[in-house]
Amino acid sequence: MLAAGVTSGTTYTFRLRARNKWGFGGYSETVDIEASTTPGQVASPTTSISGSHVLITWTEPANYGSAISAYRIQILTDLGAYVEETNYCDGGQ
Repeated sequence: MLAAGVTSGTTYTFRLRARNKWGFGGYSETVDIEASTTPGQVASPTTSISGSHVLITWTEPANYGSAISAYRIQILTDLGAYVEETNYCDGGQ
């Protein structure tokens, strides 16, 4: 079954029941689903110097129905490994 006319970001409640030549059976338990999916990919960020800090900015990607609540920022070190920046960066724009 494919539900048509779904609005992104809306929660829908579904239930179903089966029918045979004797009629319909009872309904199933209900299930809720939010019409959303993982956010889009972030475009390449831009950087600039602000005093002794690096300012990283980006454009928010499509959220596909669910607000973006956090970003993970990884920085390539001089040792060739990526580390997640948590000390000086709150992920806000």
